[in-house]
Parts: sequence; structure tokens; C-alpha cells
Amino acid sequence: MNERANTVTTPITNGHVSEAVVQAISQVNGVDPLELDSPLYDTIDPDALDRLFQPTPTTDRDIESKISFTIAGCEVTITDNRVVAAKRLSPVDT
Repeated sequence: MNERANTVTTPITNGHVSEAVVQAISQVNGVDPLELDSPLYDTIDPDALDRLFQPTPTTDRDIESKISFTIAGCEVTITDNRVVAAKRLSPVDT
């Protein structure tokens, strides 16, 4: 991977928020997911993240969930509509 975007938005389709986060971070940084400098578990517990955003039997909720954190030079935001957004915090050197 060598093409970078400043922001990547990824839908969570397989039920694992943590996998979508790693994919979004790797796309923003233009690297293979296995080559990321910062493992996800050094910043946030991947299992807890998956449980926090797992689908519920009812979609009727009074509150909206959203979590943001910084990892590998990116600000990552996850919303309860099951979307991960990763935004690069510093410009890319060309």
C-alpha cells in the first residue's frame, strides 16, 4: 500500500469493530495492517471495543454511543451507526 488519504471512513460489516479500526488506520497511513507501528491493544482493548459496539437485539436506543482515541498518528472515531473514521493528524511528507 502506498496511496494515502487524509481521512478514511469504513463501515463495520463483520461484527468486529477492532478489525475495521485496524483497516482504517492502515489505509490512512498507507501500510499493511501487519506493519502498523502501534498495535491496537497498546492503546485500547480490542475485545472491549468489539463488545461496546456489538449489535443489540433492538435498535431503539435513547442514547448515542461514540468513542474517539488517537493511535498511529490518527484520530479514530467510532459511532453507534457502525462506522469507523480515521483521520491523519499530521500532513504527509511528499
